[in-house]
Amino acid sequence: MRLIRCRYNQFDDSLNLSPRISFDHELLVNIYIGQPSQGCHPIAFQLRWLREIRHGQIDSSILDAFNKLLQLANGHNLPLEQLMNPFLNNPHIDGRFQNSLRSVYHDDDPTLQHFHHNHDNRYHQLQINQDIGRIIDQFVSNDFVKWIYDKAIDIYKQQVNENDSPHAHYQLELLEIINHGNQSNQQTQHQLADTYNQLGFLTLFLNINNVEVDNKKALLYFNKAAALGNPSGYYNIAEMYSLGYTTGITIDQEERNIIIINYRCSAAEHGHHLSQFLMGLYYTHYQEDLIKSSYYFIRSLQYGYAATLSYMTFYYLHGWGGVKQDFHRAYLYCLLSATANDYDFSITGKDNRSEAYDMLGYMHEHGLGVEINYQTSLQCYAQAARFGNLQSCCCLAKLIEKGKTDINDHLSNSIQLYKFAATSTGCVQGYANYRLGKLYRNNQYVDFYDQQLATIYFKRACNFYQQILETARPAQLYHMGIMHQYGYGTDMNKATASEYYKNAINQSQQSKNIFDLYYSKKAKKRYEQLNIHI
Repeated sequence: MRLIRCRYNQFDDSLNLSPRISFDHELLVNIYIGQPSQGCHPIAFQLRWLREIRHGQIDSSILDAFNKLLQLANGHNLPLEQLMNPFLNNPHIDGRFQNSLRSVYHDDDPTLQHFHHNHDNRYHQLQINQDIGRIIDQFVSNDFVKWIYDKAIDIYKQQVNENDSPHAHYQLELLEIINHGNQSNQQTQHQLADTYNQLGFLTLFLNINNVEVDNKKALLYFNKAAALGNPSGYYNIAEMYSLGYTTGITIDQEERNIIIINYRCSAAEHGHHLSQFLMGLYYTHYQEDLIKSSYYFIRSLQYGYAATLSYMTFYYLHGWGGVKQDFHRAYLYCLLSATANDYDFSITGKDNRSEAYDMLGYMHEHGLGVEINYQTSLQCYAQAARFGNLQSCCCLAKLIEKGKTDINDHLSNSIQLYKFAATSTGCVQGYANYRLGKLYRNNQYVDFYDQQLATIYFKRACNFYQQILETARPAQLYHMGIMHQYGYGTDMNKATASEYYKNAINQSQQSKNIFDLYYSKKAKKRYEQLNIHI
């Protein structure tokens, strides 16, 4: 594995709504070059770490240069890390990196022959690097290593003087930071904390077989980083407990969860943006905790990830979490969410960009924070459907069915979209079947009117809603009311229909959700009309 010091640009912390790269804020990061998996960028994993932990990104021209080197290495059956040797005489890779690439980009370049003849030397250098890593590991707990440590510094100083090796530069800097870790200088403390965190990260990264002793070493490094106030140190401790990398530590699940939350909270308070998001997410489960939730989401907004923007869209849409209801502000956050980068799906549990497009479609359809525009609404729903949002697929189908577009043969298009959504295993299948039943039962659609087919779809919708009755939302309760009131797919029973309408009204008053309130108004109207005639 080869080491390169590479320039990167950090996201500007002063921005409140969207991420923007500040090219005046240029920093250096250590990039380790190994042999990547098939189809992966040579530094894909480290780019993710750089984005999520350091909030930065490497210039695209440098990333392209890495890709070209990988293609060249594969074409000549060479390890990528060995191909990097000619570039290690420049410790700060910048725009010259891609220019240097031209000297080895041709098959007849004699430099390639040199790579083949010096294959064994690469392993010798690698072994030196691993030995020094072990020295650093032992130094944490063994004073005797001080003598070895001093020798290591002498060796690297000699290498720096002889060939100005960037690898030696880096290791010398690393060892000297640790050696002077007890100094009171605040900058040195930050460097030391960051070093401990990087050591913990690399220990886990290289621990392919999940060896318990290496997990303990990583946890020790993260604890040292956290003790020095490093936000990522706190976060990584929480992740180790969350992912089960704490074998040998006997605690029950409840205690483990408390530890995870405490460390995430500490990371959030120290400015770790992902922890701020996770703490905001943690407090979304209960209405009384939404103020705490919005506190953390607002702090995390400066990095402008789609998930955070999506939650703030809903908070301003409903006036939750101590913020004043503001449809226009919600609309702006929703626009940003639709175009922003996002955390991994494993973190958020949902596709926030598709949800943002779905929400934009709804806001344009109903005039929330923006004028009603059915054409824009159609496009937003279509984009969300492209991302696999089946609820948007139904909303798009309904707008087409109701003639909100000038598409020819609109009913056939609607039927295809409804049928596609009906194949879902989620809640949307109930609504899709209900809409198909309504469409085939509508005698104004002469060419499609089929009462028998309508009954089949209504029965499917009714059966599905019965299965989820305990968790049904007001929309689903309202549709159950309709089917019982008119005997669609079930026996006609106005008393049962009235009860469904009443439950939809009561539930929406508790949730104070605008989508629930929309169906609550419809249910209230039906309930009042029905009870007059009962």
